[in-house]
Amino acid sequence: MIEIFRRSIKEFYVFFNKLTLIVEPPKFDKISGVPKFRYSEENIETLCLIKTGRILSSLNSIVVLFERGFFLEIAILLRTIKECCADLSFLLENYPDKKLSKSQVQYINEFFAEEFSDSKDPLQTIRKHNRVPSKKIHAGYARNIYNQSALIKDSKLKSKIQKLANPSDHQKTTLSILNVYSGYVHYGYSQSVEIIAGSPPRYYLDGMTNTPLVNEWQNFLTTEIVALYNHFALLCIKFNFVKELEFLKSKQIEFQTISGYNSEID
Repeated sequence: MIEIFRRSIKEFYVFFNKLTLIVEPPKFDKISGVPKFRYSEENIETLCLIKTGRILSSLNSIVVLFERGFFLEIAILLRTIKECCADLSFLLENYPDKKLSKSQVQYINEFFAEEFSDSKDPLQTIRKHNRVPSKKIHAGYARNIYNQSALIKDSKLKSKIQKLANPSDHQKTTLSILNVYSGYVHYGYSQSVEIIAGSPPRYYLDGMTNTPLVNEWQNFLTTEIVALYNHFALLCIKFNFVKELEFLKSKQIEFQTISGYNSEID
């Protein structure tokens, strides 16, 4: 199954690779006298490319961790991936038809701002953050999912999805999932004791291969991969990447068949 996960992740590259063609490449720039890569165009397209690159890198890390049985660490990465997906959906809610909202402009400005005005003196030059509240991001994310359901031609399927994607309920569900992941990030009690297994019980500090968690996390990752197919399909729709969208749709069906994933709503 790990090879199937790895193949699916590589399939997500089609969106990333296409996006690189419309974003100006980064250049070496001196930041407080230190050469670093930076982009000259600080816009949604550039931001989306950078964050998508982080998503794909994290997914490749998850494959490595899965092979070694570090499942709790996978949960931490999944938390960051879900937050990243929500951020992109929030930013692309009206893309490319309407002007950016104040919150979207605020997010972009905050993202591209340097952490220090002088990296040689970080203690004295750290900036004050102006982040968009997560509730606004998740609300925009929920609205985007709901609005995209209007494109579905099958009336029964559209109705089912719109009930599940009701902005209010979807936002509550998203926050609930993120709160669970937060327990892994902050080493919460119920999440941390999952590292214990066996009889007599012992801590699996070197990975949890050959434990019941392998099948549990395999099923869990299968669901997450399906969700990511949907995420990248949404990005393709927003950027009008028609061929890439059709490719991902066909590969999602193939993945669900091979993996045995079963759901009334894909």
